[in-house]
Amino acid sequence: MATGFVDDNVEAVFLMDFVTGSLKAAVVSNQRPGFQAFYESSVMADLATSIADLNVRIKAENAARKKQGIPARPDVQAPQTPHFLLVTGTADLRRGAARARPSRSLVYVAETNTGVVLAYVLPWEADAHMTDRRILGRLMLWAGDQFVATVTRTE
Repeated sequence: MATGFVDDNVEAVFLMDFVTGSLKAAVVSNQRPGFQAFYESSVMADLATSIADLNVRIKAENAARKKQGIPARPDVQAPQTPHFLLVTGTADLRRGAARARPSRSLVYVAETNTGVVLAYVLPWEADAHMTDRRILGRLMLWAGDQFVATVTRTE
């Protein structure tokens, strides 16, 4: 569980269900007791997509490595038992004039077996919050990459 600002004076709470791989977020109403906005995303699905994209990139890199006589980098394998870490941070993402704009904070989810880190933003609608209109939405995957290569042991 972590918190992060979605706007200047509005904060969201982020929760990760480590069993299902579901990432959820909620924002409290500024007019009544209770939550007004709810968001969800499947980290497991996004992790699988990110791993597939990484493996395409690794194959291209390995072709260049082979020409230079450098050992190939192994493909990233989807973990059988994933382990996650979650933390929030801030980012000044381009917000534009659209009704839903990226939140001021990111939530980072790291899968420790693969070294893959996913970054999510909340599509924030300030006008919906001001009028206390209920929001049900998806967290947007903003970025994903491998920061730590996995160690493969042969026994």
